[in-house]
Amino acid sequence: MECDSMHSTTERKLKNREIDTPASYVDIYKLARKNPKPYDVMYVNHSFFKDYSDLSFISSISPGLNVGDLSVADIKAIRYSAGGIHVKVDFEGEWKILPRRMVW
Repeated sequence: MECDSMHSTTERKLKNREIDTPASYVDIYKLARKNPKPYDVMYVNHSFFKDYSDLSFISSISPGLNVGDLSVADIKAIRYSAGGIHVKVDFEGEWKILPRRMVW
């Protein structure tokens, strides 16, 4: 795989070197390969990363809400769409909307 080759060449360049700062890795990665061309290295800052803290997520995919209701083990199929998450508890049955228990 291409990524294995990249790891191998950069590890050889890092061997017996002392790294003082994380920024030093950029220069080593650029120098790790000469042919056919040096690796393209992109130095990222905080604006590169996405902020997912405002997103909510579902705390459980259990189709039942109360004790004794259906459990996750009863789900046979899950369908994700813009309209929500739908589940089937048997293969011939209808798609049912998953009860949402949102966590913010």
